[in-house]
Amino acid sequence: MSTISGSRRRQNSWQLSWGVAATLAQLATVGCGGGADTADKGTSTSGSGTTNGLGSGGTGGSDRETNGGQSVTNGGPGTSTGGASNAGTAGTGDMQPAAGAGGEAGGGGALDAGGAPGTGGDTSVTCPNQPGANQALLNGGFESLAAADIITVAAGTEPEGFGWTVTTNAVEVLKVGYSAGGMVWDGAAFEGEQYLDLVALGSTGAISQTLSVTAGTHYLLTFAYSDNPNITPQGVSARVTIADCEGALVSKEISHDTATFADLDWSSETLEFVARSTSVTLEFVTTDARGNGGIFLDGIVLASE
Repeated sequence: MSTISGSRRRQNSWQLSWGVAATLAQLATVGCGGGADTADKGTSTSGSGTTNGLGSGGTGGSDRETNGGQSVTNGGPGTSTGGASNAGTAGTGDMQPAAGAGGEAGGGGALDAGGAPGTGGDTSVTCPNQPGANQALLNGGFESLAAADIITVAAGTEPEGFGWTVTTNAVEVLKVGYSAGGMVWDGAAFEGEQYLDLVALGSTGAISQTLSVTAGTHYLLTFAYSDNPNITPQGVSARVTIADCEGALVSKEISHDTATFADLDWSSETLEFVARSTSVTLEFVTTDARGNGGIFLDGIVLASE
């Protein structure tokens, strides 16, 4: 029986340990059943945000101003808000919530029709009764007095049937063909055979007549006028006025300077007015004359429409 030394025993033990380790490494390399290496990878799932439904906008209220005013309608404000987004898990990012849409503006209100215009107020006036008022204009053609050639009528001496009141100085009624101082007034009257000279002497003269009328009625005054050619320089004027107790309804200045002895060259005038009471006064007043000649008048007519 041989004896093994201590150093040899250590060498044999080391070799045995290395051999076992090598065998185990080989088994690990070959594996069990020859399967391939695998590595589990986690799958990332994107989270999807969920948006709540949008609210609808409110309807605009209507403010309307009447009596033809401008209609104003204000659109109602939007009242919807975006819904909250649900949080995603392991995702790339949440969807942002969308804002709610604003409410739609209300349509403009219709304009109301303007109010009807007011009617005119009553313009009539109450005047004292005029007991001497004529129911119709008298002697507008100055034919009621049969003149041989000329008649002078002074204030306060008006003959019956003359129809007019002489309010200043004196006037004259002339007949076609009147002659004086070698002059002959043979120009035709506007109508008939006679006409009035508003100035008999002293460069002044006026006549008037008060007439019954109907309040609210429209009237037309028409008349013809000329000038006395026997004055130098030629050209005269007068004012015609229709008035009631409250004042003038119409008034106009007239003038003339184109008459000749053979042709008086008559001009015509029409004045309009609406009566406010039951009587008016018509007046012709000299405003410019020389010597004994003034405005000639003829064919005076007052008619209602």
